[in-house]
Parts: sequence; structure tokens; C-alpha cells
Amino acid sequence: MGGFSFRHVEYRDWQGKSNLSSDEFTFLFPDRGVILMNNITGTPGLAISTRKSDITAVQYHHNHRHLGCSISERVISERLSILLEKPAMDTIHFEQIVNLDKLKLTAIKSMITFATGLELADLINSNAFTPARVKEMLVDSILLSWPNNYCAALNRPTKAPSPRHVKIATEYIRENFRKCITGEELARLSNVSLRSLQMGFKQFEGLTIIAYQRKVRLEHAHQLLSSGTVSSVNDVALMLGFGSSGRFCQYFRQAYGVTPAELQKRFNFSH
Repeated sequence: MGGFSFRHVEYRDWQGKSNLSSDEFTFLFPDRGVILMNNITGTPGLAISTRKSDITAVQYHHNHRHLGCSISERVISERLSILLEKPAMDTIHFEQIVNLDKLKLTAIKSMITFATGLELADLINSNAFTPARVKEMLVDSILLSWPNNYCAALNRPTKAPSPRHVKIATEYIRENFRKCITGEELARLSNVSLRSLQMGFKQFEGLTIIAYQRKVRLEHAHQLLSSGTVSSVNDVALMLGFGSSGRFCQYFRQAYGVTPAELQKRFNFSH
């Protein structure tokens, strides 16, 4: 699957060097023998995780066998931003060795067992299940259960669902983020008074209507600047309807703690 791979393999005793440039994270569940990756040791009962690009040496001992999956950083970052409801600013780091006594991680192992079996292929071929759904379920489980630097943010209590009129307005803003939309237009679209809509945004989004529109535009600006597809901060500001690049830079720094130019430099350095 795109950005994903699953495995259920066994090895005789072997050791060798590795020189992978992949951006994937690997998650392994040994059920026999021993695997050593650099200074990380995996045995039955101990799951391990690492970036493929960090692996320089691998050893398998005692007829090692494991279940595993590899997921690209892009897939993980995209799903992480959806769950957080905002761009993820820091690179995610997963704990390298985890005790499998934790029930949630056992559930991840069961999902990989399912993904490497014939039943999944049969379900996909019969249109009863889709590869996209499999990927979403697995990434969500890993992000929420495998210890990482975003666990606290991901496991915070969720806010109450927005009422229908606020949901209509927020969806319209997100679908038309380049437009300059007035509160009156949104109120008519949502079939409520402007006052009711303003109060709804304050209560359920914690923002004014204008601030919410700005937040959505800034999210798109962050995506553009991180993608490497634009070269000019001024172009991004104009593209997303900010009156001036100076004001855009001010808002961006308030939202993300860095200027647009600093984010571009960070992206260029990491790639």
C-alpha cells in the first residue's frame, strides 16, 4: 500500500550492515528469538521502533521471527495533523523499546497479523474493506498507543461537538479559505442570526469568526511553506488573502512560534 508495508518473516542467524535512506518508521513485534538493530534489542514481549534511515547494523539470532510494519513519515505526519486539528510543528519521535504487556500495543500487533493474512485480501477484493481504512486504523492506533512526544496532546479530552450552524460555517470557511467571507454571509448560510453564530464560534471554537478564518489560512500557509512548492513568502501571503506580507509574518509567528522564512529554512535543511 502507498507509504505502507507489512511483513511476517523469520530468519536464521545472520548479521550485516544497513545503509537505508528511507524516511519510514519501522515497528516490529518479535515472537521468537532475538533481533538487534544498532543498540536496540527486540525479543518476544518487547516491541521495537526506529527510523529505517537510522539503522546501520542488524543481527538475527535463535531463528528469529517477527511481525512488523513500516510507515512513511509523510503518512504519519498527515494523519497526526488531522488528529491534532492543526499542523504538527515538531518531528515525531517514538519510544524505541516498549513492553508488550500494554493491551493497546497488543491490539496493534493483532491488526498487523490481520493485515498480513489472507482474510484482508479477501475483504478488499470483495469491497468490504478498503486499504485506506486499514492504513487509517493502524496509524491512529500507533499514534494514540505507541509512546511518542505527541501522546499527551493526542489523548487530551475532546471538546463537545459543534452545533449544526457552527459546523456549516466552519466547513464553508475551510472549503473557501481563499475567499473573504463576512459574518453576515455565514449567518445567512447557517440560517441563524449573526449574534448566534458569533456566540457559537466563541463557545465551540474559542475564536471569533475572523480569527477562525485567519487560523484556517495560516494552516494552509504552513502546508505550502513546508511542501517546498513555493519560493516566496510574499506569494503565499497574497495567495491566501493577507493584506501585507508583514502582517502575515506577524500572525504566522504568533501561531507557530517561527516566521515563515524560518520555517522554509527548517524545511530546506531537513531535506
